[in-house]
Amino acid sequence: MNYIFTQATYEDLNQVYVLINARMDWMVTKGIKQWEHHHYWSVYPKSYYESEVEKGHMYVLKMDNIELKN
Repeated sequence: MNYIFTQATYEDLNQVYVLINARMDWMVTKGIKQWEHHHYWSVYPKSYYESEVEKGHMYVLKMDNIELKN
């Protein structure tokens, strides 16, 4: 499996939000109230992430879609 570390685009943001929500759900199941307790989306609204993408400050790690040859 190959990975690419690259600047995030607006198209990446939905997956970022899904990942954050999944992590918050996991934390709740473990009794960790750190993010939800502090109202994560109030502190870091989606507009924050959009701004970081616009400034070129946000990066993502993606799986490379190169086909592997046997």
